[in-house]
Amino acid sequence: MGVEYDAVIQNLLPYFFEYNAKFGKNIGLSAFETLNWRNCFPEKMKLMDQMWHPCFWQHCTHAIPEPVNPDNYKKEYPGLADQITSNKVVFYWMGEYIPRKNLLFALRAFHTEFHRDEPVEFVIKTNKVGKPAAKTKELVEYDILHMKKEMALYDRVNDYKKEILITDYISEDQIYGLHQSCDVFIMPSHGEAWSLPMFDAYGFGNHIISTKTGCFNDIYRYIPPTEDGYVESPNVYEIHSEYDNVDLPLEKRPYKDLFTPHERWRVPNLSSLMYHMRYIYDTIMFMKSNNTYKKELPDLTNYSHLNIGKRMLQCLS
Repeated sequence: MGVEYDAVIQNLLPYFFEYNAKFGKNIGLSAFETLNWRNCFPEKMKLMDQMWHPCFWQHCTHAIPEPVNPDNYKKEYPGLADQITSNKVVFYWMGEYIPRKNLLFALRAFHTEFHRDEPVEFVIKTNKVGKPAAKTKELVEYDILHMKKEMALYDRVNDYKKEILITDYISEDQIYGLHQSCDVFIMPSHGEAWSLPMFDAYGFGNHIISTKTGCFNDIYRYIPPTEDGYVESPNVYEIHSEYDNVDLPLEKRPYKDLFTPHERWRVPNLSSLMYHMRYIYDTIMFMKSNNTYKKELPDLTNYSHLNIGKRMLQCLS
């Protein structure tokens, strides 16, 4: 039986990799967050001739970032003008509502750092796999309410500043409009494979506050097309974090052998996040008072579909 294809890229979790002798090269492209890969799927990964991952991992042959269309960040999109006024600083979090992405930690920092009367907003765009939007909203609101009761910063829970919570499906253009309506993207995640919302936020010129995970290294020190080396991004801030063992019950794990207590993930520092939030708030408010606030868009040509495709071809050669 001869080779029918020069290479086949299997874009799956390694659980589902399969070797096929008809392929000249079996390539595994997998965006996973776990550091426990040696225990979860080593045998499956050994079936592949090469392992690709959006970020460079020690066990991966090549780093293949998620490609984007850089022109998308240069257009204007419908935003949240009916809910947000221009004289406020808008923080936001975007992602699936799961423990790893740490939404409640971001909200705890926000409500601790900012008084309810300060000109700030916090926008949440989230979903929950397998749950309708209404149920997801009910679940998130319940957890936020419980968190606020535990924090006890005000006499009544209703005295806290109300978040803008979006759980309905919205189009890609509306997602982009959300990015353009906001100022500061928050991602205190325990671990990311890439985080497309973070990368999009960066593409739209927003400030980024994140743990050192996923695409953070790509945007914190990136290589613009006009330069030979790395350039540090002025609007990207790292939340200090330490590795610690995962504390996640079985019912909240995506798979029983992922994110077990044997595994470690990043645990962010609350004071670090609050410090960056206040610093960026002061900076933006000062610039708005002088009418000098303007989002500067980075050149992301190196992350275009064309250039990422060229990188993939180089890896295959």
